Amino acid sequence: MRQLLTTGTRGNPTIDSLSVDAIAYLSQVIEKVGIKGVAIPSSTTINASDGSIHYYDVATAANWSINITDTIDLNTSLDVGQAITVVVMATQSDPAYYNTAVTVDGSAATVSWLGGTAPAAGTVDGIDVYTYTVMKTADATFTVIASINAYA
Repeated sequence: MRQLLTTGTRGNPTIDSLSVDAIAYLSQVIEKVGIKGVAIPSSTTINASDGSIHYYDVATAANWSINITDTIDLNTSLDVGQAITVVVMATQSDPAYYNTAVTVDGSAATVSWLGGTAPAAGTVDGIDVYTYTVMKTADATFTVIASINAYA
């Protein structure tokens, strides 16, 4: 059975949090993009509550590490068997830089990179798009599936 779920007017939802265990039929999803207006810092924290897409639109100046967390932390926000995906877009110039380490809630996580190899370079004069899917596999234990796509 299909049922309409309303969350208020466009851009002004009335529901802050919703947990649904069902199949959803969606005609369109609009996502907020956090346009940062700066280069990605050498040590950056991504707060999942700030949205799933983070765009650093100023050219990177160094390699960086990334910590993925939430307002409290992902260990509290996620149940075992749940996941969250975040996207980080890094603008590049020449030379180009890349992500060197991934942590979740400030602790090491198992990271599996698409193709089996972590990045070793950035894309000169392009935008590198990193996608991280963080899966909670046990209490305070996470597996991260990561990929990088180069746009030039």
